[in-house]
Amino acid sequence: KCDAGVCEPQPDDDGCPCTDTDCDPPADDFCVDPDFKCICKSGACVVNYLPPGGPCVPSTYTEVGVCKEAICVKETLVRGTPDEVVCKVENKPKETPCIGDESVCKGPLGKCDAGVCEPQPDDDGCPCTDTDCDPPADDFCVDPDFKCICKSGACVVNYLPPGGPCVPSTYTEVGVCKEAICVKETLVRGTPDEVVCKVENKPKETPCIGDESVCKGPLGKCDAGVC
Repeated sequence: KCDAGVCEPQPDDDGCPCTDTDCDPPADDFCVDPDFKCICKSGACVVNYLPPGGPCVPSTYTEVGVCKEAICVKETLVRGTPDEVVCKVENKPKETPCIGDESVCKGPLGKCDAGVCEPQPDDDGCPCTDTDCDPPADDFCVDPDFKCICKSGACVVNYLPPGGPCVPSTYTEVGVCKEAICVKETLVRGTPDEVVCKVENKPKETPCIGDESVCKGPLGKCDAGVC
């Protein structure tokens, strides 16, 4: 159309392809449309970037872990120049399901957190090997079938319930008014509670059979560990 005696050409429709030499696409064109690297927009030939957020291959060919992804990201590289879309390795969103390496009491299925695949704990109660939980040498209050089990993702000693009977490690003679039972106690401050086998007095008034004496028969009651 004429303007001040000059014929001003009208712009082509946005999206019409133009030659690569007219728009100067970047050398690392991993986020540039491979079919039409340059298109017309508002009468200018511009780089035809792929939409931000789409997948790409990073220019450095960096190893991309299971909780990272190479995506196209829009950014301003130089102030005053048009935004560019570049290929960057970003962390996947938190809680994204992933498959990582198995470890003791943790299976391969996990969730992403800060770019790392955090394995999820096995179910509490799953057995694990004795070498992973280090049961005590005096294991009289440890389950003999499964000495170690998983709990909250860790392999721990599978102690018997406190209060149950046991055989004391010292093989002390247990009298009629004493009993060897499993007792929970903290042996070292800051370490998990252990369950150990101890000889305790039976409750007061527990019926017992003792030695006969003058004017006293064998039937009696326990008091402070004595019949």
